[in-house]
Amino acid sequence: MSEERDGQILYERRKTFSYLLRLILGSAFILLYIWSTINLLEFDPIYKLILLLVSVILAAIALLFTYINANILRSILKTVSGILALIQVILSVVFTGLTGLFMSIWFGFTLFLLFSTFKWLKETEAGGQASYHIRKFFSYYLCMLCGIIFLYLYLWFILSIMFIDPFYKMILLDVSILLVATSLGFAYLKTRRTRIAMTVVSGSLAGIHGYLSIALFTGAGVYMFGWFGFALLLIYAAFNWLKE
Repeated sequence: MSEERDGQILYERRKTFSYLLRLILGSAFILLYIWSTINLLEFDPIYKLILLLVSVILAAIALLFTYINANILRSILKTVSGILALIQVILSVVFTGLTGLFMSIWFGFTLFLLFSTFKWLKETEAGGQASYHIRKFFSYYLCMLCGIIFLYLYLWFILSIMFIDPFYKMILLDVSILLVATSLGFAYLKTRRTRIAMTVVSGSLAGIHGYLSIALFTGAGVYMFGWFGFALLLIYAAFNWLKE
């Protein structure tokens, strides 16, 4: 009986973690979508503003849909969201071609993550408990979200730069990912020996990362390294708290 109860608790924890991860990723993806739309150079500013407004209204309707029970209102919201989604796809494809189609799929996937998470938070007992903990420890989750956003923006910026040799760009990206992995793995280490070993590994990776940042980004390498370090610090601090 005890093993069955422990298994159920473990299952609920995994399920809660998966939905919270959806919430974090969905929030990060939608902010990246807005950032990317703002930076589309070939897009006319007026149509860009319309696309951003339509996207924000679509996201608001998707989240509002989970809190409305009246069938008439739900039908109206479905119609409105369908029209807005069609407008968004048309604007994206007409002005940016295949890029717009990709971004529409990206935005739709983001809405699915957010909608399914909010529906789970509202309609299930485990979701209600998770919602309580989110409100109670909002600052820690906000710290995690900000760290992930900063990290995504950093990686996105590295990928979008054209003047860096692709070989060194991939080395910098790989080192960045390894640094994040070793930092999060550090939270699970217990013995002094393994912690020292991980400190040496992460310190070596940080040295390589710092050298590449300064060498590749003339005049801005220190700021790039600080940007990544700040994002990593936020993620590690929030992750370590969530674990403990």
